[in-house]
Amino acid sequence: MTLELHRLSAGYGGMDVIHDIDLIVRPREIVSLVGANGAGKSTLLKTISGLTATRSGTMTFNGKRIEAAPTATRIHYGIVHVPEGRQIFTGLSVSENLELGAFIHRHHSDEADAQRAEVVIRFPVLRERLPDVAGNLSGGQQQMLAIGRGLMSRPKLLMLDEPSLGLAPRLVTEIFELIVSLRDQGLAILLSEQNAQLSLAIADRGYVIENGRVALTGSGQELLRSRDVADRYLGVGGRIESSSAQRKNEISRRLQDLMRI
Repeated sequence: MTLELHRLSAGYGGMDVIHDIDLIVRPREIVSLVGANGAGKSTLLKTISGLTATRSGTMTFNGKRIEAAPTATRIHYGIVHVPEGRQIFTGLSVSENLELGAFIHRHHSDEADAQRAEVVIRFPVLRERLPDVAGNLSGGQQQMLAIGRGLMSRPKLLMLDEPSLGLAPRLVTEIFELIVSLRDQGLAILLSEQNAQLSLAIADRGYVIENGRVALTGSGQELLRSRDVADRYLGVGGRIESSSAQRKNEISRRLQDLMRI
């Protein structure tokens, strides 16, 4: 299974937002998209999932051309998109949210039940709260539910848009460790994340997106060491400019240690 984009362009109304994107995601890879707000990262994920129409270029998944395929077809092929902001159904229970993620397996209840059992093993907090209304979960729990709902369809490619947004540092660590474990178990991951240091620390490869175009590409470690990337996305001279810099560095070290296991 490989996702390949060639000179892909897409946008809204009369304006292109992404331009001539070339990108590859291979099996058992974490590929990180790095860039400022408005660079086009979310639009790129929406285009891959079929929520935004392709204007030009090609997109293949597992050898099949999919740029004109409906979103439902792409899900059947194994492409799953966990959007920014979680977008869970807050008025439904945790269990009902998970069931919606298994919609493509609705004619095979045994498969859906087996997948839900796997998801709640991965997220024990969800098992404890299956009957609870999803809107009553904490932000971190809602993010776990959003990812769990995505896993219910048994994806081959999981696309995550800003999974750490608004989470406490401890939960950020848990989410990134989860992403690494999913990759190690065979999933391909396409990660859009503003926290460049953490996303590149776990990435096999990365793409820097600027003004809707690929500005730089390389391995995660190459981009972390790049002075250009450091100056633009990791703070002046490669230092993260925030009161939580020490904590972010600690998380990054933990994740890099995890990658070496």
